[in-house]
Amino acid sequence: MLETLKKLNELSKEIEILYVEDNEDARNATIKILSKFIKNFRIAQNGEEGFTIFKARAQYIDLVLTDISMPIMNGLDMLTLMKEINPQLNSIVISAHSDTQNLVTAIDIGVENFLIKPIDPEKMLHIFLKVLTKIQNDKELKLLQQKNINERLTHAVHISYKTILKNIPFITAIIDTDDTILETNELFNHCFGNKNTLLNEIQTLVVENNELAEWKEFALTFQNGLVENLELTCILEKQKFNLYINQVFLEDAPSDNYLVILINVSD
Repeated sequence: MLETLKKLNELSKEIEILYVEDNEDARNATIKILSKFIKNFRIAQNGEEGFTIFKARAQYIDLVLTDISMPIMNGLDMLTLMKEINPQLNSIVISAHSDTQNLVTAIDIGVENFLIKPIDPEKMLHIFLKVLTKIQNDKELKLLQQKNINERLTHAVHISYKTILKNIPFITAIIDTDDTILETNELFNHCFGNKNTLLNEIQTLVVENNELAEWKEFALTFQNGLVENLELTCILEKQKFNLYINQVFLEDAPSDNYLVILINVSD
């Protein structure tokens, strides 16, 4: 049992459980067992109270442990409402041996785990070990799927950026709100070696002595985004450019970014 409790403590670190039971003696006895390995659980005394708690914390509650027979709203009616909000909700139902019809109904609404009164502590730990292992596996799978989605989105964003840059016949870069250069075109790479130094020069020239913290916003509102005659270093020569800044809105981009275009006006 000690080894099981050790595993349960590890599995339940980030788990939130809702326990619903109207009988005070049964509730106290079960809480005594739960508290050995669950640190984060909420308690309700009937189905209506349990559903109210669940509605407020549906995104956080991983598991519902509930008795069936309760006043006001029974456990199965409560679980039916909960599963309308979260069809994948994990649940454990507590029932009596003689409650055959309710057990059949519980199976129909997707309950897979049962505890029979009087509750055997070892049986309870075994079921919790099975359910919490499943919850952790599901969370790990979800994180992996989200990671794959994020990687695909990032790839799509970069392709979109490159498509935009490829079709602009001027020195062009895309920067984020923190002034980090995300992508540049070949003309930009050919002309400017140190990208960050270039941005510092642009910031200084645009803001000058006005002490404007957000130079991009200033440039956007100044002459419709066009700032004339910036003298910047291209390779080893000073050249004059018109600076054009606009916001880039890409459907799959994680945030709004800025398109920085330098139009060479040197003789």
